[in-house]
Amino acid sequence: MREMVILKGKNVKFEFDANGLARTKLDSVCSSDLTIYRCVLKAGCVYKPQLFSMYDSIQFFAFLNATGYVNTTNRAYNIDDRACFCPNFDRDPNIEIHAGKEDLEFYQYIGVMDEWDIGRFKLQHIVLPWFRLFRDGCIEYTEGFTGDAGSNLRSILQMPGRQVGRYSMGYNFGKGPTFVGTHTHDVVEQWYFILQDSSFTYTADKGPVAMEPYDITYTDRGVPHGSKADENENINYFWVELATDGYPEVDVSELTDEDRAKMVHKK
Repeated sequence: MREMVILKGKNVKFEFDANGLARTKLDSVCSSDLTIYRCVLKAGCVYKPQLFSMYDSIQFFAFLNATGYVNTTNRAYNIDDRACFCPNFDRDPNIEIHAGKEDLEFYQYIGVMDEWDIGRFKLQHIVLPWFRLFRDGCIEYTEGFTGDAGSNLRSILQMPGRQVGRYSMGYNFGKGPTFVGTHTHDVVEQWYFILQDSSFTYTADKGPVAMEPYDITYTDRGVPHGSKADENENINYFWVELATDGYPEVDVSELTDEDRAKMVHKK
């Protein structure tokens, strides 16, 4: 168990290849099943990522600035806002990422497909390729330790859990003063990717840490963690989660005696 890891974005180094791509593996925040790269593609350049079989690896991308487009065989997707993209494995060999008039910044994720993932995909999954602008979102939700606890935070799912195997993505944003209450995840490992217009304090096993743009947190299962933004600060990050051993059925252990007393059973 690694508990919490913080990678400061200002410490990430880039080396560009002949095709205008810098692709840095972020070893300190990778897990055994998920490899993470921070990438910059120079303006006007094209990146053709390696593609993988469903029986090997899933990959997805998070684009951090509005420039360029993703090209597939059947259509092109304009990156005119922050966005996520998940190709249809190696079934479309024509995937290209094009930077526009500005350098395109993005993260690339390559995750192991284990038996749980493959079984889940055979049962049900979102239609791939999947492209979603952050501003469009997918599902807005709240949690007991955010909106239900009085926070003004907004939470949006981008790639819903169970719909891309063990992997999921979403983002949280809110102007300070705001907070994410202290909580734990028993099933998922979680990463926060701090966006450019964000500053807040993150607390887990290592105590309060000031988060800045491009910082990354990794928090293992079972580690209490939370966030707080004071006035003139912003919480603005997207998260990636990995249900290490797959998702269980609904856990009713979270129900209190009061919850159970309010339940009405009809026979």
